[in-house]
Amino acid sequence: MHNTKDSAIRTESSYYDEICAVLQENMSRVLTPLGEYNVHFQKCGTKDMLWGLQQIHKSITQTEYIPNQRDQFTQDLFVDIVGSVCPEGEIKRSTRIICEIKIKTLTLNDYAQLLGYCVTANVEHGLLISVDQGVSSRFDSNLRRNENLKSVERPNVTHKFGILKFRTRGKEIEFNEIGYYQSWYVLARALVRSINKIV
Repeated sequence: MHNTKDSAIRTESSYYDEICAVLQENMSRVLTPLGEYNVHFQKCGTKDMLWGLQQIHKSITQTEYIPNQRDQFTQDLFVDIVGSVCPEGEIKRSTRIICEIKIKTLTLNDYAQLLGYCVTANVEHGLLISVDQGVSSRFDSNLRRNENLKSVERPNVTHKFGILKFRTRGKEIEFNEIGYYQSWYVLARALVRSINKIV
């Protein structure tokens, strides 16, 4: 695989807005038959995840966000994009998604970075997204041979990961079969299950 001329001259962060929009549009569409949900994706980049959560909270409630103890762990965690899905009018029942964007072929090292973010922030759902690229043959082989990498269990939380490709031509995101999440529908149902566990 090779870079398109467009992706060769653009930085990783220059794709965040486009990818946020596509994530938001697709998640909202797929969640609609399952109920009324607020879906928000916020680019972070040089701002930390706590800042991203504050922006999401303000956009839903128009009020300042006072972080709880759990969210203190997201301070100084520089994720690319954070997402939040909650039932309409119930922001306290939100589940989160951490998204890492790469403009190169995805490797096990990129996956380890995403896993580290999810464990530190105690976030159940992670998406590793390449821009116009795929996955390295070694990474593909590792995930196919070791199913436990797709879903990592810890006390009180199981982290699950999707491997995706953002196609700049057409502005589409497709799921790779080697990830735990293999479609928007599978991801949407997992998000709803997470929300339903929150009292």
